[in-house]
This record gives sequence, C-alpha cells and structure tokens, in this order.
Amino acid sequence: MNYNQIAALPEKIGSLHNLYEIDFQHNDLRILPKSICELSHLEILNLKENPIAKLPDNFGKLQNIEELHFSKHNLSGSEIARIKKMFSGIELSFK
Repeated sequence: MNYNQIAALPEKIGSLHNLYEIDFQHNDLRILPKSICELSHLEILNLKENPIAKLPDNFGKLQNIEELHFSKHNLSGSEIARIKKMFSGIELSFK
C-alpha cells in the first residue's frame, strides 16, 4: 500500500490477528489506531516517509515485532527514546 496518500488506517485493522507485516511507506499517516497494538503476530512495521508524530501509548504490546521502520517522520526525540526503550534488541530505523 505504498505511495497512496493514505492518511489514516481503520480501527478495524486490529481485528486482523494473523497479520505479520504492515508496509505503508510513502503515505500521509499521522497517527496509528490504538487497535494496531492488538496485532499479536505483527513482526514487521514499515512506516517510512509518513508524518507520524506519536505512536499509541500501548505500542509496547507488539511483543513479536522484529523490525520497525520510520523515516521522514515527525517523531520527537522523546518519542524515539520511548520506542527504543520498548524495543531494544530489534531492528529499528529512524532515518
């Protein structure tokens, strides 16, 4: 779903329990629905080149995540630090 100017993901995305990869790079996502944190099988989340500024508070529930990709984002330094603390030891990219 790349290069589609998608501005929001539906709250129902959290009901896709067997989803293991989300790739929405090069869109216009600013926030993620809280329900994304219910994706217990999610391993890869690629949100490169989206103006995301903050992730859901319960983002740490993504316990099977192996890769998180952000670039050209609007995440603050404290939000990046929070993500790094939650997901130490996995592949993270913010550039």
